[in-house]
Amino acid sequence: MRFKTRISNLYTLTRLVQALDRIGKFCWLRLMPETVNFIIIPDFRMTQVWAVLEVETIFEEYVVQSNAENVINLEIPVDNLYKALRSAANASDSTIRLSKKNNQPLLSLSTTWSGRAFGSNIVTHNIPIRVLSHSYVSAIKEPTAPEPDCHIFFPNLNILRQVADKYKNMSDRVIISANMSGELQLSVSTPAAKVTTRWKDLENPELDPSQVDDINRHPSQTRNPKDFVHMRLDAKDLVNMLRISTVARRVIACFCEGHALVLYVYITDPEDEHTAVLTYYISTYVD
Repeated sequence: MRFKTRISNLYTLTRLVQALDRIGKFCWLRLMPETVNFIIIPDFRMTQVWAVLEVETIFEEYVVQSNAENVINLEIPVDNLYKALRSAANASDSTIRLSKKNNQPLLSLSTTWSGRAFGSNIVTHNIPIRVLSHSYVSAIKEPTAPEPDCHIFFPNLNILRQVADKYKNMSDRVIISANMSGELQLSVSTPAAKVTTRWKDLENPELDPSQVDDINRHPSQTRNPKDFVHMRLDAKDLVNMLRISTVARRVIACFCEGHALVLYVYITDPEDEHTAVLTYYISTYVD
């Protein structure tokens, strides 16, 4: 088993891991020849994250080898990884490799610091990890959701996060609503008041004919476009998700009424050669 790579996009990787740190303590890192997956399935929260990044989005000189079709599955403490990446912010070079010490598997982040007076210094952070067996990870499946009743591009995430953060201080539940006419609402209700923030003129992305059997019969197309789909969410879950605003380029929100809010967070631009998308599954409360 072998894994080694140079980090080519430290900023994006650091911000990504920072966002994941808000969701869960441990991350399942799946290393494959073409893609890298970051997966978080917390035991105590209602949000799961499944991130798929093409290798070239964050790495270069990438090597992964194993007896399991060159796939390696690791469980990593997210906070330790984030601290190590953050400490490498001004380094001239950063590499990650799989190592071992006293039979303890480690993810080793080595950073090179160049100085005029004393040459280069290398600092290595060793993060204790757990290697996951194929039989263990094969039982873990990505959530499934029905076809969405509404799909819409989120507005500016920084503004949306500021509103959600204020509402979180008022109640532990918020209601997010959207329709197929480009409207989005975020509401909070307390015994004393009900407050709603509204956005208009947002874009409802077109459905991909290659992904949908009959577009005309799709739930989002058969309902009145002015009718809102309402989702009651954990306010903290929503705020933690919106912290991805530091790296997100665009977010498509899919409202699956009575099931979950599924968010596709793109951290690359449409014209970029390589893609990276995080999928958030946020369970809804049903009254």
